[in-house]
Amino acid sequence: MRESEPRYTKTYTFVERLRIVLPLAAAGLLSLYFVSYKLDEVLEDIHCQTYLGINGFSWVWASLFIGLPLLLLLSVVIAEGKNCIHALKLGEYPRPEKKVFFKSEILSGKKAKLKGTYILLATVFIFLFLLWGIGQAFHPPEVDKSVYEKCIS
Repeated sequence: MRESEPRYTKTYTFVERLRIVLPLAAAGLLSLYFVSYKLDEVLEDIHCQTYLGINGFSWVWASLFIGLPLLLLLSVVIAEGKNCIHALKLGEYPRPEKKVFFKSEILSGKKAKLKGTYILLATVFIFLFLLWGIGQAFHPPEVDKSVYEKCIS
């Protein structure tokens, strides 16, 4: 093979794609159902609930500012961590042995290192957002005391 010919990664088979996509689609539909139909019922009196000695509103606030950024950070690191390190060390993106959904050319040299740098910067940005969120989570806004009158009755 000549130097100028592009190299391509392997692609998943149809069955492998189904094994990956179907559980994710089911989780997405379940989440959509919960957000669309059940979230209003839960949030209506969340401030009246206490979980492990912590007010329910504080749980929602912490999951919004800590849980979601942490989930995003873990997803990026799990999905692209090895590719990023490989791109920065060896200058190839994605790794030649990695399977992908669509046929893609293996980048090499500066392009690959730039792609790895972008992923690393995105990870750092998400981590900084997580740190900012921790500060926000420990200082939730004050809840009007009249809201708690519903809890007593």
